[in-house]
Amino acid sequence: MLNSPTLVLNRSWIPINVTTVRRAVVMSFVGLVRIVDVQTFELCSFDQWLARGATNGRTVQTVDSAFDAPEVVVASFYDGIPKGSVVFSRRNLYRRDRFTCQYCGERSRAGNLTVDHVLPRSRGGKTSWENCVAACIACNTRKDNKTPEEAGMALSTQPGKPSWAPWYALSRCRSKPDSWEAFMRGGGLDDPAAEDQIP
Repeated sequence: MLNSPTLVLNRSWIPINVTTVRRAVVMSFVGLVRIVDVQTFELCSFDQWLARGATNGRTVQTVDSAFDAPEVVVASFYDGIPKGSVVFSRRNLYRRDRFTCQYCGERSRAGNLTVDHVLPRSRGGKTSWENCVAACIACNTRKDNKTPEEAGMALSTQPGKPSWAPWYALSRCRSKPDSWEAFMRGGGLDDPAAEDQIP
């Protein structure tokens, strides 16, 4: 339970990150965040949350007490939205492209996808956000060492570098509490790439 995900909101209630229950409890204990009651939207200090006890199945057990694992916390002092960039990796490329072949549009599991260089490496193409796309094995084989134009294959979207967004953190979560839905709408986390990811 301590390694389960907890959604972090800034003081304006905008989603900014995903952390673990363990870290959320520690941050609450030292006053960096307050825990949100996802039913009433009431903010609770650590002591107030502890006094409520365990009321659902997501329980943290201590030596002498038990309490609900926090699903959502709000930063006590932070108003901003983190800036940064997404690390280029095969997995993040698949996430950017929604686990979908950028040539035929077939959605697939990571094991059935490849990374295609739009301009082949043998012709000077770089391994970068701007030159790589997710492609199914059949399309990558068909394209071979050609450009999309030469192969008669159209890209569904122009590849580019994604800006950092909390939905990249969200997309790593295997399971998300249903309560997050109310906090993700309109806060930058309702990007379709964050939803229904194929593991």
